[in-house]
Formats: sequence, structure tokens, C-alpha cells
Amino acid sequence: MAKQRLESDLSKTLKQKYPHYYSMKLHNNPMAHQTTPADFMVLSGSNNYLIECKQCSLDRFEFSRLTQKEDLLIFESKLSQNYSYALIMFYTGRLDRSQIYMIPIKDLIHYMDTHKLKSINKKVAVESWAEYSISLEKGGIFNLDNWI
Repeated sequence: MAKQRLESDLSKTLKQKYPHYYSMKLHNNPMAHQTTPADFMVLSGSNNYLIECKQCSLDRFEFSRLTQKEDLLIFESKLSQNYSYALIMFYTGRLDRSQIYMIPIKDLIHYMDTHKLKSINKKVAVESWAEYSISLEKGGIFNLDNWI
């Protein structure tokens, strides 16, 4: 399953649960020869967020897939109200049985640097990333209240 599932679910969440925020999906334009810094931008009035979505159909997330680390860090460094996150989902075929984490980019980079690993499997993520776990509300809506 491609990450479009995760992006679609995040888009639905932002529109239904957080309609008072301005949010948009950032699209890559191959003709511009420049990538986007993240998949989504969210503006709340007091804070600005970039969210990079990463979906895993296997039980492992390869850290090398997070190619936007530098862009996300630069965004955070520009203003004190800028925040960047990696939204990582270990997809099991059903949203309600999948593990989903919203991890601040600095925390994720710290984890990667501290553990010196190339990837994390689903079992270790459940133990290590419990504080970043996202709960689901009715209709498959993500509860992002702790983050945005």
C-alpha cells in the first residue's frame, strides 16, 4: 500500500477535525527540479506545522526514507512557532489495527543518532515510541490534539 492511504487519512482528519486551521497538501513538481519539504503544511494562527508522511506496508521503517530531515529542521529553525513532524504508519491492511506515530523531527533524529540503527521494526516502535502514538476517533479520524 502506497503512502497515499496515510496522506488521504491525514487530509480527511485535517478537514473534518481541524477545519479552523489552514492546511494543504504540498505537491512535488518534477518540472521545477525541486522537492517539497514535507507532504502537508498546517497553519493554526499561532503555530505553523510541516508534516511528512511515511507509510510502511512491512513491519519495518527504513530511516533512509526520511530524506526531508534537513528541510524539516530548517523550517523549525526559522520561527519559534514552527514545528515539524514525521507521521509514520505501520499499515496492517486496516487502519484500526495499524500503529501510527506523530514524532517531532528533532526527537526522531535524536532517536536515530542515539541508537545508530538503519531502521526500526514495528515491535520496537511500539515500545520506544509509545508517547507519540496516535489514537483513532470514530470514522478513522486521527486525534492530533497533542501535536497541533
